[in-house]
Amino acid sequence: LAAAGAGLLVAAWFLVPVRDPFGWRQQQVRQRQEQTLLAEQRAAARAETRRLAELKPDAPVSPATEAALERLLAAFSKLDPVPGANARALAERQAEIGKAFAAAKAAQIDPQELGQQVGLGEEAQRLAAELAKGGTRALGEQLDAAKDLAERLAAASDPGERRQLAAELRKRLEDLAAAAQGKEAAGSLRQALDQLARASDPALRNQALDALAEQLQAAGLQMQALAQDARDAQALREMLQALQQARQLDGQPGCPNGEGCRTLEDYRKLYEAAMARCQGGQPGNGQGKGPGVGNGRPAEYRDEAETGFNPERSPTALTAGRTLMQWSVKGPSDKGTAQEDYRRAQGTVRQAVAEALQREQLPPGQEEAVKKYFAE
Repeated sequence: LAAAGAGLLVAAWFLVPVRDPFGWRQQQVRQRQEQTLLAEQRAAARAETRRLAELKPDAPVSPATEAALERLLAAFSKLDPVPGANARALAERQAEIGKAFAAAKAAQIDPQELGQQVGLGEEAQRLAAELAKGGTRALGEQLDAAKDLAERLAAASDPGERRQLAAELRKRLEDLAAAAQGKEAAGSLRQALDQLARASDPALRNQALDALAEQLQAAGLQMQALAQDARDAQALREMLQALQQARQLDGQPGCPNGEGCRTLEDYRKLYEAAMARCQGGQPGNGQGKGPGVGNGRPAEYRDEAETGFNPERSPTALTAGRTLMQWSVKGPSDKGTAQEDYRRAQGTVRQAVAEALQREQLPPGQEEAVKKYFAE
């Protein structure tokens, strides 16, 4: 009976709910869960750092862009002087580089969005503007300052000093996250901000700051990749411009094969000189029959001179329809709408051109000319 009674007491003890009036047990469970989460975040950030380091985001351009440039230079070196013989090879390179250019433009920070963001601080604007141009000097300064603050925060013992350091670090992380404009780096920096908030708990402080340090390392490489995307876009744009010149010259006799050229800049200079010759860029004396640059004096004009001009008219209709009836009446004419129609059409064309420029629908070699035309 005594043994049975003891068994009943033990069973009853397991059935009775454990009281936790102060919430200590629940707090311990929560802390263990957050410690597990921080450990997972730290491991993920470390893996991301290793992955990005292999991609070399601090290089002038990405390995993929470097490989595309090598294939383009190889294609340029094999150009055939026969007109039209290089159309297929150049079209293949243009399709490849055009696709890579669109991807790089979509991945980089858009400088046009900087002025549209509300509440973007001065430091965040400076960082974003530099990243959009492919620079990383300001980014390096901001990251170094953030890492220094994180180390000082980990070593600080005074509560007031820790609060001050945490506030300064939070501000720098917020600026970095805002400059990333919603890209992958922005998510990493928001996670770093969450880890900084968890560091206020003494039980999580060391693990949270360790995870934050790893997260900063990964976010820094991600933002370097953003700058590299901008450099890739610029390099690919220059390749497309050179390709456009080569395709124009492919229709001309004697397309240069680039003997002695080693870099893309060498080919661009060669093609510019060849295009100038094809378009009559060499100075002349104004006396020849072919294209050339004149001497500045007014050309002679004689009505009696015989020319090879043959007046012809196109049979194509010049209007959208035909006139069925017309008559004339006396009195003042109605005010015309030609000027209003012109302004309306001009606005439509300007809007279409602006959208084409924004979506990169125009060849890179023609963008500046189009912008200049519609700005005048």
